[in-house]
Amino acid sequence: MFQDFNKLWGQPFSQQEGPLKGIVEIQTRMLEKLASQQMQCTQACIQTAVEQSKALQSCSSANDVLAVQQAYVAALEANISKVTQANLEALNTAREALESLTLDTLSNSGDG
Repeated sequence: MFQDFNKLWGQPFSQQEGPLKGIVEIQTRMLEKLASQQMQCTQACIQTAVEQSKALQSCSSANDVLAVQQAYVAALEANISKVTQANLEALNTAREALESLTLDTLSNSGDG
C-alpha cells in the first residue's frame, strides 16, 4: 500500500507524513477557534435578546418600543460584525500557516 503512495506522490509516504500532520493541526486549530467564536456570538445574541425582552416590558409608548428595537438591532449588528472580523482573522491565520507549511515543504523537498 505504501508503495502505491510512493508512486502517486513521488516520495516515500513517511516523508509526506509530517506535512500532512501539520495541515491537520492547522485545520484543527482553525476549526476550534471558529467554533469557540460562534458559541460566543450565539451567547451574546441570546443575552441581547433577553435584555431586549426585559426592556420591552418597561415600554409605555410606540416610541419606546421603537427605541428598544433600534438598540437591539444595533447590538446584534455590532456583535455579528465583531465575530465576522474575528472569523476572518482566524481564517487568514490558518491560510498563512498553510502557505508557510507549503513553502517549507517545497523548499525541503528540493534539498533531497
